[in-house]
Amino acid sequence: MPHVVFVAPRFLEATNRYVASFAALDEVTLSVISEDPATSIPEALRARIAAHYRVGSSLDADALTGAARFLARTVGPIDRLSGALEQLQVPMARTRDAVDIEGLRNDVAQAFRDKDRMKAVLRAHDVPVARSALAESPGSRKPGSARGRPTASPRRRTSRRSRGAGSSRPRTGRCRSRSSSRRASTRARRSP
Repeated sequence: MPHVVFVAPRFLEATNRYVASFAALDEVTLSVISEDPATSIPEALRARIAAHYRVGSSLDADALTGAARFLARTVGPIDRLSGALEQLQVPMARTRDAVDIEGLRNDVAQAFRDKDRMKAVLRAHDVPVARSALAESPGSRKPGSARGRPTASPRRRTSRRSRGAGSSRPRTGRCRSRSSSRRASTRARRSP
């Protein structure tokens, strides 16, 4: 039977639905890695879980790797390592690399989590992406300096009445020149 390890940081209601879905699969051996103790696993699911390994932080790739190695030794080779949280994808990918588990690898996971890296990968495959630049501090990047015209639209706060009844969104506008962008930024900083 395939051995699936699910990373469940906490046994909360939403997480338990994922665990229950894996547990309901016939011919799957399910193990879990969690920050919660085994006693937190819902009673209805305990009989379907082959093993539980508790870690201090499920976001720690080294802790996940240690847990995966233990589960592979005690339960059997791991066929899949899965987890629902976006923040888990890179630590799980590092663990897959370290333990040689099939699935999303670290280089691919990093490309999805790091916007600049993702854009570089997409550009390398001729996929058009929006231009962007890193602003390392406020004011370090002038609006539109990459193309000589403003690219940002500073938000202007207005009263509720002027936005229309029931509207809770601020009005926004497009600045057509650098000077109008500077004026809008100055007004936005002064308004509460």
